[in-house]
Amino acid sequence: MLSSPLARASSRRGCAMVAGGKVHSANAPSHVAGSTLPFSELKKKPMTHTKHLGRDRAINLAAGAAALPLEVLERAAREFVDTDGTGMSVAEMGYRTKPFHAIMERAENGFRQLLGVPDTHEVHFFNGGATLQFSAIPLNLLGGANEGKTANYLMSGHWSEKARNEARMFGKVTEVAVDPKGLYFEIPEGKTWEMDRDGAYFHYTSADTRQGLEIRDFDFS
Repeated sequence: MLSSPLARASSRRGCAMVAGGKVHSANAPSHVAGSTLPFSELKKKPMTHTKHLGRDRAINLAAGAAALPLEVLERAAREFVDTDGTGMSVAEMGYRTKPFHAIMERAENGFRQLLGVPDTHEVHFFNGGATLQFSAIPLNLLGGANEGKTANYLMSGHWSEKARNEARMFGKVTEVAVDPKGLYFEIPEGKTWEMDRDGAYFHYTSADTRQGLEIRDFDFS
């Protein structure tokens, strides 16, 4: 998700494709979510697994938790019992200890390098994921100089609805591109969107994993 003051929105839209078909990813086949067969039996069927580094790996199309690179999983497994040579697991470390703070510092430095975050900005790690941000965004952006302003929410599916509901607890919300049927399998042309151009910010969910709708290009003007 991305929130910014009146961010530019998309007139083009795209839906996730599954194996070249037009099935929405919300209904995509996945042995993890939809099969009662154990993987030892399921992998005998076509299009159910791949082989990587000598291992049979399920084709996991779940939106979240999602598939991870095998190399990452194997390294995590190796270091889980003895993390950074401390003689203990990261799950056993106190959050005030030096070994744990070393992990936090590495995580922050890597995050800053990856996204180019300058020293003028702080990085905070929170649990709760995107759902927590449904409250944090209006709490931060509908107060102060923006008090009394509205927030624009592009309606694209289940998660945008949850975000909108949280924002309504803190201020007025302008819903953009509402689908009267509530299906949200496509987004209307950006030029048809009706929004409050003086609003505090524009919120959109770039990939709604419930409906399977993904906004790849954001070009509202």
